[in-house]
Formats: sequence, structure tokens, C-alpha cells
Amino acid sequence: MLASRYKRNSLEVKSLKGWKGLMDMWILYAKEYLGETQHLKNNKVCVNYNQWFSDANYRKQLADKLNLDFTDSGFNDVSVFGGGSSFEKRKFHGKAENMDVLNRWQQFVDDSSYRTLFSDAVFEYSERIFGHIPGTESLRTKIH
Repeated sequence: MLASRYKRNSLEVKSLKGWKGLMDMWILYAKEYLGETQHLKNNKVCVNYNQWFSDANYRKQLADKLNLDFTDSGFNDVSVFGGGSSFEKRKFHGKAENMDVLNRWQQFVDDSSYRTLFSDAVFEYSERIFGHIPGTESLRTKIH
């Protein structure tokens, strides 16, 4: 999520105050996802995007939780909203499953502004939700 936001807002990156707010909000969402908070009380269904993107059975389980008939129709569509993907626009429309969405962060691994956005808390919650994502330790490198 962060890599897409960063790519789309690359001209506004110098304003780290807004990014800090975004990261603080992400941590709040992570706490809710993990059950550390219970702000959403009625029929909450949390979605792990990485798992949703890569696992059709997970998508089916989510449909069941939402009392929906499962269909993957539309899964390969790229929305026109916002101009499509922040990385590929609509180049992958009809074949979105071929987008490398889970590795986009790698494009910014050498970007010191991007790396400063990650606090220890973000790493902790990310690992608890998504498990270890190989290579992300490179984002922990301190910037001097």
C-alpha cells in the first residue's frame, strides 16, 4: 500500500508530516486487524490484501463471511478510478493477476525518503500480519 501511495504522490513526498499521519493510521488499522482494539464491533471482516491477491480460496472464504456468492469475475480488472494502478495505469486490465503488487516496495529500497517512513512499529505489525517478507530488512537500514 505504501509503495503505491508513495509512487502516486512522489511530488508531495517532501511533506513528511502527512506521511507520518498515514503511517500512524496504518498502525491503528493493523491493531484493529489483529484484535488489539475493537473499534469496529458489528460484523467486522478484516482482509489481508497480500493473501487476498494471491489466494482464490481466501477470496472465497471472505465472500462466505460476507454472505456473498463467490465469483472471481472482476478480479483481473484494473479500475479506471484514479487512473488505474499508480505503477502501470491500466496496462494490466484483464490480467491484473500478473501485476507484481506484492513487490512494489523494492522499487524504493534505495530511496532514503521512503525508508524513513518505516518505524519499528510498522515493521512489527507488518510482520505479525503478513509474516516475514524477504528483503524488507533492507528498509530498516538507518539513514544518516
